[in-house]
Order: sequence, then structure tokens, then C-alpha cells
Amino acid sequence: MQVQLRAVGEEHIAILAAMNQRLVEDEGSRNPFSEIQFRQRIAGWLDGDEWELVLFTDSAGSTIGYAVYRLREHEYDHRLQVVHLRQFFIDRPFRGQGVGRAAYVQLEDERFQGREVSLGVLTTNPGGRRFWEKMGFSEYYVSMKKQ
Repeated sequence: MQVQLRAVGEEHIAILAAMNQRLVEDEGSRNPFSEIQFRQRIAGWLDGDEWELVLFTDSAGSTIGYAVYRLREHEYDHRLQVVHLRQFFIDRPFRGQGVGRAAYVQLEDERFQGREVSLGVLTTNPGGRRFWEKMGFSEYYVSMKKQ
């Protein structure tokens, strides 16, 4: 399947908020947001300068997923920028068909342009971890919590 990247506008807040909520469910996050809070989160990202949002669409123009990322200064070489990929989501009906791989490759080619990419995967999301490992990512550090 061919994946296209599309700009995000205010008209996409509802669909992005719904997908963000499904992402939280699928990864096993403890995020307690309500539907309104998911909408506020997306609207805040759109209004701010820190995060970039992009929709993934198929050849018919249907939304199949999204990504949220930012460019930031490399921690050791301040001349370089790196990408922090905060969220990457392919909607449930499109999984297992190579769409995630195609979407990531398109994102990397069009937006990341050879920069180092970092991301986090919750331990409650083994499918996500397997996906990112297949995409060439490996552990760099382990973050731990005590509740």
C-alpha cells in the first residue's frame, strides 16, 4: 500500500484525538484522559511550536494513522538535530499489511532526512517493541519507575 503524508489542521483534531485514545489503549498506557482531554492535547500540539503532527493517508485519501515528533538538539553534538518520535500510530484495520513500515519509511524519507531518531515503547506494548526492532531500532537505555 502506498502511504502519503498530509499536513494536520484544526479540522483533524477529532480524528487525531480518537486515534490517540486508541493508541493509549493499544499500548497499555495508564493515561486516564477523557475524550475532551485528548482533543485538548492535540489542539495544544497544533498551537505550539515544539511538536510536528502528520497524518498518514492511503491512495483514496482515507486516514490510516498519524505521527507526532519534534526536532531537537543532539545531546552531545549541538551542531546536529535529532528526531524524537513521540507517537506513531497505524489504525487497527490497517495493521499487519506493511502499512506501518511504509508509513515510517515515508516519514523518514520526507521529514527526518537521515537524522538520528529516538522513541519510547512501553513495556506493556510488546507488539510495538517488535515492530520497532524490525525497523532497525534497538535499546539505548531503560527507564524505570517505582510506584
